[in-house]
Amino acid sequence: MKTDPTSLSPDSWTEKWQSQASEILRLLNLPPPYQEGHFMGQGTHQVVNDSIQAPDVEAERLFLEAVAASQTHPALIRAIIPRIQSHSPPIIGQHIALLLRYAESIDKVLDSLGNTCFPAAIVFSVIRFMMSYVIKEYRLFISMEKQFQEVSMRLRRLDVYLVMNNPTEAVKSMLSRVRIDILRFTVLATVFLQCTSP
Repeated sequence: MKTDPTSLSPDSWTEKWQSQASEILRLLNLPPPYQEGHFMGQGTHQVVNDSIQAPDVEAERLFLEAVAASQTHPALIRAIIPRIQSHSPPIIGQHIALLLRYAESIDKVLDSLGNTCFPAAIVFSVIRFMMSYVIKEYRLFISMEKQFQEVSMRLRRLDVYLVMNNPTEAVKSMLSRVRIDILRFTVLATVFLQCTSP
């Protein structure tokens, strides 16, 4: 018997998210620094802070440029502005930034999940990890811009739902599914880059 997703309690949403996210993340072999604490309360703030504290390498710079463009953590980014002079292509400053922004926005709308898990932190970590392969497969990544553009266009349709004061259960359920789709897309894009990297 299939469960109506609009009838799920916040705890059920959390369990469903954790189950689906775990299944999707199995496709990706995330090293421990990228996966620690995701299901135990680590938020996006910590992921961004970890990137700031990491050695200043190109992959971290690209991730931080996307975070700066997403405008999700202005206080953290303000302190490192000289380090991230934006020279990145639109796919980073627009499309990757948009994925980060919507992941964070959906988390805020679905704050009824409490702080037992931070789904946006997982998306942030996967994108941060993706940047290590973007550096190796830059041309291939740039060639994926059309796919990122299409996802961006679809995400923008959510704006009307993200500003609702009291979203209905149906809207919360839809946003939960979109959040999984964002994670699935970022994981599959990363796996694609990994498969072609030597």
